Amino acid sequence: MEQATDDLIGSGFDSDDALSLTGRALFLRFLMDRKVITSDNLNDVCPKADDLVDCLSNVHKADLSNRWLDDIFNGDLLPISQESISKLLKNLDERKRKWIFTVLTLILKKAEPAGAGKYQTRLSWEDLDFAHVPVGLLSQVYERHCHKYDSYAKQTSVHYTPRNIAEYMVDQVFSNLKNNHQVKVLDPAAGAGVFLVICFRKLVENWWKKTGKRPDRVIIREKILYMQIKGFDINDPALTLAAFSLYLTAIELDPDPTNLKDMKFEKLIGKVLFDMRSPDEKDITGPVLGSLNLQNSEDHKGAYDIVIGNPPWTALTKEHEGLKNQFHTLIRKIANERGLINVAKDYHNPDGVHDLPFVWCATHWCKEGGRISFALHSRLLFKNSNFGVKARNALFSALKITGILNGSYLRKTEVWPNVDSPFCLLFAENKVPDANSLFTYISPELESNINNKEGRFRIDSKSAQPIQLSCLVEKPTLLKTLFRGTSLDVQVIDKIIDMNLMTVKDYWDGKHLKHGQGYQIAGGSKPVKFLKRYRNLTTENAHPFFINPDELPKFDLDNLHRERDQGIYKGPMLIARQCPNSDRNESRAMICLTNVSFNESFYSYIGYGHPNDKEIVKYLFLLLHSDLFLYYALMASGVFGVERERIYKEDIDNFPIRPIEKLTDDELRTINELTDKLITEEKKPWSRLDRFVCKIYNLNEFDQEVIRDTLSVNLPFSESKKRAQETPTKLEIEQFAERLENDLRPFYEIVGKQINVKILGEFLREGHPWVFLKLGDNITPEKNTDIPEKRDMTQIMKMADDWGASRILIKSASEPLVMGILKQYRYWTPTRARLTALELLKDRIISDY
Repeated sequence: MEQATDDLIGSGFDSDDALSLTGRALFLRFLMDRKVITSDNLNDVCPKADDLVDCLSNVHKADLSNRWLDDIFNGDLLPISQESISKLLKNLDERKRKWIFTVLTLILKKAEPAGAGKYQTRLSWEDLDFAHVPVGLLSQVYERHCHKYDSYAKQTSVHYTPRNIAEYMVDQVFSNLKNNHQVKVLDPAAGAGVFLVICFRKLVENWWKKTGKRPDRVIIREKILYMQIKGFDINDPALTLAAFSLYLTAIELDPDPTNLKDMKFEKLIGKVLFDMRSPDEKDITGPVLGSLNLQNSEDHKGAYDIVIGNPPWTALTKEHEGLKNQFHTLIRKIANERGLINVAKDYHNPDGVHDLPFVWCATHWCKEGGRISFALHSRLLFKNSNFGVKARNALFSALKITGILNGSYLRKTEVWPNVDSPFCLLFAENKVPDANSLFTYISPELESNINNKEGRFRIDSKSAQPIQLSCLVEKPTLLKTLFRGTSLDVQVIDKIIDMNLMTVKDYWDGKHLKHGQGYQIAGGSKPVKFLKRYRNLTTENAHPFFINPDELPKFDLDNLHRERDQGIYKGPMLIARQCPNSDRNESRAMICLTNVSFNESFYSYIGYGHPNDKEIVKYLFLLLHSDLFLYYALMASGVFGVERERIYKEDIDNFPIRPIEKLTDDELRTINELTDKLITEEKKPWSRLDRFVCKIYNLNEFDQEVIRDTLSVNLPFSESKKRAQETPTKLEIEQFAERLENDLRPFYEIVGKQINVKILGEFLREGHPWVFLKLGDNITPEKNTDIPEKRDMTQIMKMADDWGASRILIKSASEPLVMGILKQYRYWTPTRARLTALELLKDRIISDY
C-alpha cells in the first residue's frame, strides 16, 4: 500500500487522492476475498472488465468501478476528486498513465511491482486472504500514511489505538451493562474508527445473545450502525477511513453479504460520523477546539450510554494561548453545571493538554450514570505541581472513577507500538462521586518477553489496588508510589510525610539562600557579563565528589541564552547532576567551596549566607547520595520514573529535610566524617551512609529493607529492569520460603499450631517458568512430594499465563495450600515474602490459621 501510494504521488496525485485510490483497490480485493462480489456480479461492478481483477486496468474501467462504489456508498467511501484526477490523467503521457492503472491492478491481483514502469511481478500475495484480515489493520495503514504524508497528523496528535487495547476498553464498558444490546455509543475523537468498529461488533453480538437470533441486514444497519454508533473528528481523512472501516464491518457482519439487493448504504458522514470543525477552523492546520466546542454538539447532550475513545494527548505550546484559555473556560463551565463551584472558580488545565477537556466534555455527552472510558497520557496520574494536583482532584470529583489501568511501565513496547509516551486507561461512571467512592488501580509490570514479543502484559496480584477517593486527595503522590512500589512503600512514604518536614526548597528559601540551574547556551545571543571571571564546570571535566576550580578551564563563551543569577555560582555550594548515573560511585552531586560556573546540566544549592555554610552543603550532599533520596524521588516525583530517567531540580526541591539546626552534635560529626570518606576514600561507606540517613528520618530496619528491595527492581535504569526479570537463584527462593515461614509462624503459635513452607523441588529446574510452594501445618519431608496428580498443573499454568497472572493459589480442604509464583526476581524479594504473608493472613487464605 505504501509503495503504491508513493507511486501515485510520484505521478502527481495529492496524498488524499493517492490513499483513496489505493484504498479503493484494496477494498475491492476485500470484497472479492469475502465473496461479496463474484464473477456473477461483474456486470454490476464494471461491465467492460474481462474479470474482477481487470476492473481498474484503464481509465474507462476504473471510472465505471469507482462509480459503482460511489453509488453503493453514496460517495462516502474514500472520496476522490474525479475532476482533478481526470485533469491530471489528461496531462500525463501514455506510459505514466498506463503505470498508474498497473499499480492499482497489482493490488487487485495481490501482486507486487518489480519497479516503476515495469509490469512483471516479483512476489505473490496469494497466501494472504483478505477475508481474514481484521479491519483494524486499516487504522494502522491510515496512521502510517498520516505521519508520512501529513504534518497535520503530528500537530494534532493522530495516533492509532492498538486493537487489543481498544477491545479491552470496550469489553470493560459493556460488562454487566443493562440492555447492552441497545446502548448508544460515542467516540468524540474517532480517528480511523477502531473503537467504533469494535463497539459495532459488540452491539451485533449482544443483539444476537439477547434475541437468540442472528441480526439481519436491516437490524445491523438501520438499528445499530445508523442509530447506536456516532463518532466525532476534525480530520477529513480520518472520518473517511472510519466510514470505510464501518462499511467493511457491516459487510462482514451481514448474514447474506453476497446478496447485492438493497446493498446500498446510507451516507455515514453527517449521520454517523461528524466533522466537528467550526467554519472558522476549516483553514487552521494546527490544533483547534473542534469536538470540544459544545455549541456544535448540543444535539448530542446526554444522548449516549457510553462515551469512549483515545483523544489527542498533545500539550499546547505558547503560540496556542488562546486555545488554552478556551480549555479553562470550557471546563469551568462544565464544573459549574455539575455543582462543583470551587472547581468552576479557578480551574487551570495543566500544560494546555487536550485529553482532560475530552473527559470533561464526555460528562456533557454521556447520560447520567452512563459509562466513560478513555485512553489518556498518564501525566494525569502523577503530576505533583499545584495545577496538576488540582486538575486531577477536580476530575476525580466530577465523575465516579471505577478503574484505572496505568500503562506507564509499558511505554516503548509492542503493547502500544510507536508510542513512547506513558499512557493510562480510565473507566468511570457519569455521576458525581462521594468521598468514600472506591476505584481499582492497576499497574502492569514491565515484562519484556511478553510485552515486546506478543504485545501482551501481565497483572500482578499486588499491582491491583482499591483506592478511596478521599485517600487520594490526602496523598497526592499515592498513585506514583503504588506504580513504582507496593502498599509497604506507601507506609514508608507515609512515615516520612507524617514527620511534617519542610522541603529543601522551603528550607533554602526560608534562610534566603540561593539555588538554581546553570546557564543556558542554546540560541545564545546575549553577551556574557560576569561569568568570564569564573572557572567553568562541564559534564566532561567534573570530579565525582569534590570540585577544585583551579583544575578547571576558564569560562570562554561570549554569548549565552541565559546567564542566570550571579548568586547561584557562589561557594560554598552543592552542585547536583541533572542526569545521575545508576552507579552512585559516579556521584549524584559534588561539593565546591569557592565560586565556579556551570551549565544547565547542573543545579546548585548555595551555603553562602548560612551560619554553618559548609555544614549545610555537606548535609545536603549526604542526603542526595543516600538511597532514601533516590527512593523518595522514585515514589513521589511526577516525572522521574515515569517518562524520564533524570533527576530534575523539582525532585531535589521537594525532598523533605530535617533542619540542620535540629540535628545533634553526634549527627553533625557523623556528617563531616561521612563526607570526608565519600570524597577521599576509594571504598565508599554506602551502607553506613544509608543507615545514618534513615535514622535521621526515623526509619527502621524493615523500612530500609523495603527501600533496598524497591530500588533493586523498580528504578527506571536498565540494570534494575533486567534484575526485576531475572530468574531468582535457588538460594533466593529458599530465603523467600524461610522468610515467609518466619513471618507466618507467630500467628500460628497464637492458636497452638505450626506452619511449614516447603519448596516443590521439581519446579526449580532450569527453564521452568513457575516455582511452587506448599504451606500448611507440620508438613514433613515425606509428605512434601509433589502436587497431587489429579491436578493438571500444565493446564493450570497455561491458564495463568493466558490470564496474565503472576501467582497461582490451589486450595483444598484436605491438603496444604499450594502456591505458585512466577520465576522472576521481582516476586522473590524479602519484601515480597513479607507482603505475601500479610496477604495470606489478611484474606484468611490459609485455612489452618
